[in-house]
Amino acid sequence: MPDITLANPLVYKGLPLRRNGKNLIYGNPGETHYVVLQARDTEMVKGLEVSKKVLVNLYTSDIEVKPRDRRLKKAEKDGLCAAMDVAAVWLDRALERDIPAATAGKPDGKKA
Repeated sequence: MPDITLANPLVYKGLPLRRNGKNLIYGNPGETHYVVLQARDTEMVKGLEVSKKVLVNLYTSDIEVKPRDRRLKKAEKDGLCAAMDVAAVWLDRALERDIPAATAGKPDGKKA
């Protein structure tokens, strides 16, 4: 088993991946955006607990945005692999474009 410590953290596609209970935090909350993956439904496979349903949430870390408005996107996927693929694309696009929280998710880019 690999040595996973603070000196040798998990990384997925160049961004840090941290676990907190049944939640995975992907990306750096100190940057403009990060993703939280929540295991909703699990099953036992060969003695290991495996996620069946995973909720993917893209958040902004902008402290000027109300906490209830910080979630920009959400989706539910079957399995962790599919959820990580969505998380990687969302986070890459959000960090690349630096999407403003007030206009994210709106097709015309205007505030609601």
